[in-house]
Amino acid sequence: MGAWCVREINLGEVLRDQPRGLIYVSVAGNSPTNPNTVLVVQPTPTTPKLVSTLAVGLEPNVLALSDDGTRLWVGTDGDSAVRRVDLGSGAPVLGPQFKLPFGANYASATKAGAMKALHNSADSVIVVLSRSATNVDPVGVVVLDNGVARGTALYSSATLVAPGPGDVAFGFDGGTTGYDFYRFQVSAQGVTQTAFPRLGTDFSHELTFAHNRVYSEGGDIFDVSTPTAPVSVGKLPNWGGVRPLPNDATRVLVGSLGTFATGATFRMVDAAMRTTKAMVTIPGVTGYYVRDLDLVGTDSIAFVTNDSAPQGSTPDPLHPNLLVVARTSLLP
Repeated sequence: MGAWCVREINLGEVLRDQPRGLIYVSVAGNSPTNPNTVLVVQPTPTTPKLVSTLAVGLEPNVLALSDDGTRLWVGTDGDSAVRRVDLGSGAPVLGPQFKLPFGANYASATKAGAMKALHNSADSVIVVLSRSATNVDPVGVVVLDNGVARGTALYSSATLVAPGPGDVAFGFDGGTTGYDFYRFQVSAQGVTQTAFPRLGTDFSHELTFAHNRVYSEGGDIFDVSTPTAPVSVGKLPNWGGVRPLPNDATRVLVGSLGTFATGATFRMVDAAMRTTKAMVTIPGVTGYYVRDLDLVGTDSIAFVTNDSAPQGSTPDPLHPNLLVVARTSLLP
């Protein structure tokens, strides 16, 4: 197992474009290389290639890709906006930038704290509006259709969102000890919510839906087979990036927890029993924990970590600065 890394740049979010065999990486404005861009990377572990850079706006952060792969949406925190990028068979084309609406009962500029594309629409995204780039101050949830708000922002304490089945999405308060879980109902008028207080147990920066379950980076698992009545079904064996296997409801890939100095550890977990079935360590990777974990080939993964901070400093897990592409024997 070998790993290829991009180091010493302040990365925001990593997103896979499976049909094109690419990944998109947002890079903050204070990066010494490629600031205020989205990197387009061909992630083959042995010969990775930086295909292009997209100057999308100030402080790009969260990313969303439409189901049909024709639109990439980028939250540009420094502009309080989202940028559309049109994708086709050729090079990506920068589209217009749209100012984000104010939050619920919050008449000031907002940022896209979390954003996911809605199913069956190239131009619609559901966005968690936030006061800050770290998304610890959510001020509402809104659906945008080609940048235009569908109704007014809904007040919610959700910091994370994940599209579910049909016109349903799920949310989670991963920023406070409330740990509330949400069901969002999307309609032509906008979005409404049902709250399930304290259904979770831990902080989280990511939320993933697959096979009638929602997984949080904090290890919580929610059964949403009945979307109107979600239930907690326990926790994963560790805290870190989570990637359910798309064609296998029995297995979940989970990344490292805590500081790792010599290599990042990954576990293949039984989705029902929540026990580790196999474990490997990818050497040469340092950091604090794994996030934005995704599959980029039949035997390869991509993820980001925080690089190790100097002794005595405080790590900032919300701004990882290490992109890794690696092969692993845990796949297929």
